Amino acid sequence: MNDTRVLVVDDEERFRHSLALSLRGNNFDVYESATGTAALADAFTCSPDVILLDLMLPDIDGVTICQEVRKRSNVAIIVLSVLADEPTKVQVLNCGADDYLTKPFGSQELMARIGAVLRRTGTSSEEGVIEAGPLRIEVDNHRTVLYGAELHLTPLEFELLRLFMINAGKIMRQDWLLENVWKDDARADADRLRTAIKQLRSKLGDSSTHPRFIRTEPGVGYRFIHA
Repeated sequence: MNDTRVLVVDDEERFRHSLALSLRGNNFDVYESATGTAALADAFTCSPDVILLDLMLPDIDGVTICQEVRKRSNVAIIVLSVLADEPTKVQVLNCGADDYLTKPFGSQELMARIGAVLRRTGTSSEEGVIEAGPLRIEVDNHRTVLYGAELHLTPLEFELLRLFMINAGKIMRQDWLLENVWKDDARADADRLRTAIKQLRSKLGDSSTHPRFIRTEPGVGYRFIHA
């Protein structure tokens, strides 16, 4: 089962729904936004791995959305547009998009493009080793190394760190973390999450006031960074 989250941003309802259906058929977790305003909100609340972005939206243009998202996230962005001229493509790519695909396009090509940008941006969840500067985790061995020294993390702390690192740069909502780390544990709540993150920060030598790895996003959740 593919756990990659894709945000589809397009004001044309029929196209958006058709694309979402195709993505779900390939086992992607899909979210939809019909406006630029909704897209900017969803980009930081849904924590997508990939944004598929139309340029011509009714309120905010795609170029502006690319610029705003890039200020806060390294999420992969693929522009899907009927505009095929080179100046537009160059402008969008210079504003932060990872790829540009001209409509109409084939489903297999889109899936290949998604796989390619995930590999380039380092957000593919299939990597056995994940690194961020001096921090390295070996998923198969459940081993964590910081500045060459092995850290001893609990299974819960390791899973929390793994999720942070494969989603580097994105806001991780508290409810999403609780659901994906604690699964069906009814005892999980915001206090347990805060305690776990405090313990993880301590082992990483991190600080909530001057974060090097885990930054608190007040009222929303957390973000993994490498400062």
